[in-house]
Amino acid sequence: MIPIIISAALIITPAQAVEARTVAAVSQAAATPAEWQDFQECVADRESSGSYTAQNPTSSAQGKYQFFDNNWREGGAWNVYKRLIKHGATRKEANRIRLVLREAPIKTWRPKYQEILFAEVLLSGEGKGWAHWYLAGSRCNRLAVR
Repeated sequence: MIPIIISAALIITPAQAVEARTVAAVSQAAATPAEWQDFQECVADRESSGSYTAQNPTSSAQGKYQFFDNNWREGGAWNVYKRLIKHGATRKEANRIRLVLREAPIKTWRPKYQEILFAEVLLSGEGKGWAHWYLAGSRCNRLAVR
């Protein structure tokens, strides 16, 4: 008997292909450009000691990058949506993710989505997105790419 080898591409259903594309888009969208990684590390350390579940005791700031949940949850979900589209996710899948994120506190978002939000905000505003994390006297400021 001759073994039959079926290509993986032939047995992946369209729904699985969309899911695979979304998984790839999430990974790509979560990546911060190399020149910004020192700044990113500094901010994460300063804001939350790198904890995705961090909660500021005196405000709604939460997550690894301490986004104000009451200000950023809805807008942050839209930022994740935009970045996912840029990196190849379908609008349908990106919107599904957006709808889930806007219902959950930022500190409960999966790490990849917090990373996507950070990257999208950081790279926004014609290179001035880093100013969201400006803090007078912080060593992180000098790590910003200008």
